[in-house]
Amino acid sequence: MKKIYCFLFLAINAVVVYSQKQQLTNDQYFKNNFTGIVQSIPAIVQWVDNSHFTFVKNGKTVFIDAKTGLESEEVSIAEKTSDIAIDIQDNNLFLKKKMERVQLTFDELPKANPVLSPDKKYVAYTKKNNLYAIEIASKKEVQLTFDGTDLILNGYASWVYMEEILGRASKYCSFWWSPDSKHIAFFRSDDTKVPTYTITDAVGQHGTVDIIRYPKVGDPNPEVKVGIVSPNGGSVVWADFNEKDDQYFGLPYWKPDGKTLLVQWMNRKQNELKIWEVDLGTGKKTA
Repeated sequence: MKKIYCFLFLAINAVVVYSQKQQLTNDQYFKNNFTGIVQSIPAIVQWVDNSHFTFVKNGKTVFIDAKTGLESEEVSIAEKTSDIAIDIQDNNLFLKKKMERVQLTFDELPKANPVLSPDKKYVAYTKKNNLYAIEIASKKEVQLTFDGTDLILNGYASWVYMEEILGRASKYCSFWWSPDSKHIAFFRSDDTKVPTYTITDAVGQHGTVDIIRYPKVGDPNPEVKVGIVSPNGGSVVWADFNEKDDQYFGLPYWKPDGKTLLVQWMNRKQNELKIWEVDLGTGKKTA
């Protein structure tokens, strides 16, 4: 457990170093006037390797050296880590490598959040609320989950998780590659019991109406499971949590060797936080 606390402390400490240090004045200290002094920690922090992590700032990815706390220039992950990038055009995935552009998928179904694996051999994404992976070399697409519906979301976050936990910068993405590219962790959200909420917008000539699943105070939250699967397919290993419990899961983190997933758990009252290690083979969790 000490190793886990140390890991989280280093991650948070590195982010804090990023903020400019300033001494509080007497006026600020006694009158609680901290404007310009206190800065919020970025909503999404993602490890790139053993010594660098990223977060989104002003729509771009900022790289931080965890050893020094120094910030690199704002560039895309593809520009920083390799010359490969993935984008979506006309609902299909395209690989961009230097001057080359290769189409990877060939169907008209909308796709979301393509994420390149750390070894640059696979791309994971969601389609019709199921999780998919495609091997770049062979262009072989593998469907990893099969029960996606309008209410069952695999790798695509429920609205309340995007808005309140993962952050809007996640763009609803709720799956995460292991550092060794051998596994993908993801959330499976069941919105069946979450009440609907209607949002109207006056933009345009006639405006729009959106209906989302939005839990108000006391309403049922989405039932969330934490799954682990290989990009080559096969059975999903479910972490040993009861999805029926009234709970929240924070952003999961992989240990650098890719052999263990760390899952943040919190009760509905949000007065108890636990960090669990999840075994990739059995889903068993240990504190």
